[in-house]
Amino acid sequence: NPYMTQTPNANDVALVESIVSQRLKGSILWMVVGLLTTLGIGIATLMNPSWARFAASNFNILLIVEVAVVFLFSMRTYKANVMSLYAMFFIYSALNGVTLSLVSLAYGIMEATVPALIGALAFFVAFSIVGLTTKKNLAGLTPYLVAAIFGMIIVSLVFMAASYFSIPYLSSISYSTISLILGYVGVVVFSIFTAVD
Repeated sequence: NPYMTQTPNANDVALVESIVSQRLKGSILWMVVGLLTTLGIGIATLMNPSWARFAASNFNILLIVEVAVVFLFSMRTYKANVMSLYAMFFIYSALNGVTLSLVSLAYGIMEATVPALIGALAFFVAFSIVGLTTKKNLAGLTPYLVAAIFGMIIVSLVFMAASYFSIPYLSSISYSTISLILGYVGVVVFSIFTAVD
């Protein structure tokens, strides 16, 4: 409140910090539950050939449903009841497990999936600690981070189009180089997003 003339007392500050701490612990706990669900469904898909065949033959549909669930969850976050949100969260986590299991088969479980999982976990933990321990409000970075995400999407689309339509200058640039650069930028952007959240 910009018109507040008195500073908050210590009891008010302690109450707000307690509420924020409880909410943050709850959010991190749900993140762990979601990751365990994804891991469990992913392992089940890898171990069950009929699930893997179904997932492989319907991969694009599963991806579309997964993205649709994310959009629905985002649109209904403040309007839906808690049980609906839990259901959407678990549907997303399960679909993520199915689709990522196929990706891990394509790129190799021990060669790509396990190192990616360990790296993502390390970054998440590190930037969660940064977000928890910093005394600075990082919410002001959100517009810049969203702009960076849109920039990454636009660059990806331009280079996919250049590759598809054989645009002379752009198609001569190695798409693997662009992917590597986008990967590094994505790690930085989403790590800062983790600290902000």
